[in-house]
Amino acid sequence: MLSDNLPVLFFGRLTGGVSTTLLFSVFEAWMISTYHEQGLQTSSLELSTMFGNMTTLSCAVAIASGVFGDVLVAHSGTRTWPFMAAGLCCVGAAYLISKIWNENYGARSVEQTSWEDLKSGLSAILGDAKILSLGITSCFFEGTMYLFIFFWSAALKSAHTQSGSGDEELPYGLIFSSFMCAMMMGSAMFTLQTSAKTAQSTASILMTVTLLVACCLSLAAMLQHEYLLFWALCLLEGCIGAYFPSMAHLKSELIDDGIRGRVYSILRFPLNVFVVVAHSLDVEGKLTPSQPALFSCFLCTKTEWQCPAFSCCC
Repeated sequence: MLSDNLPVLFFGRLTGGVSTTLLFSVFEAWMISTYHEQGLQTSSLELSTMFGNMTTLSCAVAIASGVFGDVLVAHSGTRTWPFMAAGLCCVGAAYLISKIWNENYGARSVEQTSWEDLKSGLSAILGDAKILSLGITSCFFEGTMYLFIFFWSAALKSAHTQSGSGDEELPYGLIFSSFMCAMMMGSAMFTLQTSAKTAQSTASILMTVTLLVACCLSLAAMLQHEYLLFWALCLLEGCIGAYFPSMAHLKSELIDDGIRGRVYSILRFPLNVFVVVAHSLDVEGKLTPSQPALFSCFLCTKTEWQCPAFSCCC
C-alpha cells in the first residue's frame, strides 16, 4: 500500500499467499487437535458449535473493522490507513499467539521430511473419495469467493453509475459491514439448524449453500439494479457464513489429526490455481447492460462489440 514498485508488490503478494495459507490451515488444525487431546468430544461442547460460534465472532469483528475502516478513510482521505491499521492488528495477533499458544504437532509416530509430509498428505487426499470431494468443493467454492472479493466493489460501482447516480463514492466500509452481517446470520443459522450435527446433515447443508451460491452468482451476473445486486451479494455472503463452519466440521470428521495441517495446506494449492486461471480470463473495460460480453477477440483481447475486426479475426 505504500509502494508502487512492482517487485515490492510481487513480494507482498508472495508473502500474502503464504500467510493466507497459514491463516486457513494452522488455527483450524490446532483447534481440532487440542479439542481431541483434551477429550472435549465426550463433553456437551460440540466441535460444530465451536466452528459456528467462531465464524459468528469473526463476522462481528469484521463488522466493527469495516465501520472503523470507513471512519479512517473519511478522516484521512486515503484508503491506505485501514491497511496500516490491519498491519498493526497482525503484529498484535502474532504477539498473543507466541505467548498463549502451545505448539501442537498432532499424532506423529515418526519424524518425517518435508517431502514425506507432502507425499503422505497427497496419499490421504487421493486415497479417500470423501476428502477428495471436499478438496474439489473448497477449490471451486472458495475460489469463487475470492473472485467475489475482487469484483464486488467494481460490480456495485458499475451498477451505481448506470443508475444515474454520477460519480458519488460508495460507502465501501459500510457495505462490507453489511456483507459481514449477512455472513454472521448464515453462521448463526448453521449453529441453530440442529442441536447435534452429523456428517450427513452437515453435508446436506454444504450442498444446499453451494447450490444457492451458484444461483446468487448467476443473478449477480445478470442484475443491473444496484439495490437488487446488493441483496443478491448479501445472500451470497450469508451462504459463505454457513459454508465455513460446515466445511470445517466435515474436515474435522474425515481428516486425522496427524496429517491435518499438511492436508489443509495442500488443498490450498488447487484453489490458488483456480483463482489465477479465472483471472487470466478477465477482460478489461466497462460493460453496458445492453451489450453483454459473450466472447473476446483472441488477437486484441477486446470484447466483441469493441473490436471492429471481431467477425473476421475470431
